[in-house]
Amino acid sequence: YAISTLELDSSMEDALALLEVVLQLLFILEYALRWYSNNLRPSYLAKFEMVVDAVAFLPLLLVFLGVATTNFGLEFLRLLRFLRFQRFLRDRKSFAQIVGAGNADAVKPYELQLARTINSISTLVFISSGLVYNAE
Repeated sequence: YAISTLELDSSMEDALALLEVVLQLLFILEYALRWYSNNLRPSYLAKFEMVVDAVAFLPLLLVFLGVATTNFGLEFLRLLRFLRFQRFLRDRKSFAQIVGAGNADAVKPYELQLARTINSISTLVFISSGLVYNAE
């Protein structure tokens, strides 16, 4: 998203746009596979993580469905993907797997809290900066 605010030549912009579409499609595929692995239960789509993910790829989906011709200023919603990292910071066991600690006891409670805080602040900064950029 931040790269889209730079002035780049058209070939670089085209390459980045293609890369973004490919990554979004992979993101949508992963979303569908997670839903499929939960037996296509509609209630699974109501989980916070699934709602955030759906909102994150909504602009591309609207373009593909023909409802919109461009992302119409909703590109900043892709930044919601940062919220996906919160699920890895739920407990010490999942956080220990990310940082490569041997077990959950190797992770101190303040380390997990610090990671949660940094992730939350980063998410808020990225999303709010996207909103401000679009408002300008």
